[in-house]
Amino acid sequence: MLFSQIQAVFEPDVSKTALEELVGEANQLDEGSYTADSWSMLMRALEEAERILVAEGATQDEVDAAEEKLSLALDALVRIEDKTELNALIEKAEAYLEGEYTAESIAALRTAIDAAKIVADDADAAAEEVSEAITNLSSAIAGLEKIRLDTSALEHEIELVSEMLASLDDYVPSSVEGLADKLAAAKETLMNAAEQSALDEATARLREARLMARTKADISALKAQAKWLISDPEVSQADVD
Repeated sequence: MLFSQIQAVFEPDVSKTALEELVGEANQLDEGSYTADSWSMLMRALEEAERILVAEGATQDEVDAAEEKLSLALDALVRIEDKTELNALIEKAEAYLEGEYTAESIAALRTAIDAAKIVADDADAAAEEVSEAITNLSSAIAGLEKIRLDTSALEHEIELVSEMLASLDDYVPSSVEGLADKLAAAKETLMNAAEQSALDEATARLREARLMARTKADISALKAQAKWLISDPEVSQADVD
């Protein structure tokens, strides 16, 4: 009895309050919110802390060590980032792949999409990785360069045909039939074409229509000669022929 009293004087009570609070905090956490590696480290520290809590002979140093280890594990937890924004951006980016953009900018977009998918599929991806993937993918989308369409040939044909229609009486009617409609269609294509092939086809159609047009013959000299022949009483059949 006397020994126990003396021992109590020289061995102060071990305080486990702080450790108990940390254990309680750790047990409130949701495993699904953190990466597997950081959660595994926490579980090892928590297991040790709970063992120390129930150990009757645990010293203050052991309690303090368990508390420090658990505190560090809690601080080291890596939260799994919400990937809703990343997944939505990946879907949006993939829709651009079929657009009329330069090969270089499409290649850069594909690279960014592939990298973003790796992060999206990684259950342990940290917030920084998700944020970086979003930034890189957004930059790749912003960097897309439209293919520049060459409209010069079609514009030239439109100009030529417009001049022809301004002097339509100079042409054989049957040879320019529907030319105005073809010109209107070409102008529509020029305004709305999204592909070079559409411009090239419109150019070919309008050029063909233009080349089919035939100018009327100049018969003024023939009329003058006919008038002279009619008025000349000495004209012969040979002259008429």
